[in-house]
Amino acid sequence: MSQSEGNSSPGHNESAADEAMKALTRLFSAPNLATKAHFRCSTDGPTDLNMFFESMFDDVFGHDPNSNYKRWVRRLYGRGLISMMPSEWTSLEDI
Repeated sequence: MSQSEGNSSPGHNESAADEAMKALTRLFSAPNLATKAHFRCSTDGPTDLNMFFESMFDDVFGHDPNSNYKRWVRRLYGRGLISMMPSEWTSLEDI
């Protein structure tokens, strides 16, 4: 056993774990965390399900070529982070 392993006490490890849990609790309990949009997209581009939901939003609320999700996908595509983007979502504004 190395000297550093022999010097660590169970109480020290527990207090470090407690501090880490408190920090995580503060981080994930922040009130502004719930207000942030959480978009998802695979590296291949939007899935059929993503495109279905976006088309449903267009049907219900009217066609929006610059919805937050479509702009976000265009930015990912423009930066080369995803390999495919639906052709009907292309716009030169955000790339």
